[in-house]
Amino acid sequence: MKLSERVINSLLRTFFRLFFRIDRSELAKVPQTGPLLMMVNHTSNLEGPMLYAFLHPRPLHALAKQELWDHKFMAYLMNMWKSIPVDRQNMGRSTMDACFKVLDDQHILAIAPEGTRSKDGKLQEGKGGVAFIAHKKDIPMIPV
Repeated sequence: MKLSERVINSLLRTFFRLFFRIDRSELAKVPQTGPLLMMVNHTSNLEGPMLYAFLHPRPLHALAKQELWDHKFMAYLMNMWKSIPVDRQNMGRSTMDACFKVLDDQHILAIAPEGTRSKDGKLQEGKGGVAFIAHKKDIPMIPV
């Protein structure tokens, strides 16, 4: 891991510990090896960075809207965390192949099944891609 990644993740962990009360006991239950599909109820912009910071050193990759790469700093973070850009309106074959590669490499793949952030915290209807990936790869799934 690069020094810049260690510094950013350390700063994020400090930020979360100072300003939020996080029950990390469930994160300790995440298996340390093997592929894993993590389904996240995307209610804020903070759960992704929180998962990256606290699950380290376990490799985690997440689907992220491709528009995040339009901003230089966000593109830097997305690339550092090896996020997978996705067109939320039309998930292409290359995105699905990238998801399968993450799982074939025995890493964690984090997906918000709803395909977007919930503005009111309520669950929205999920997209079919998560079920397809889970069925195709037959791997453990953890809801977050």
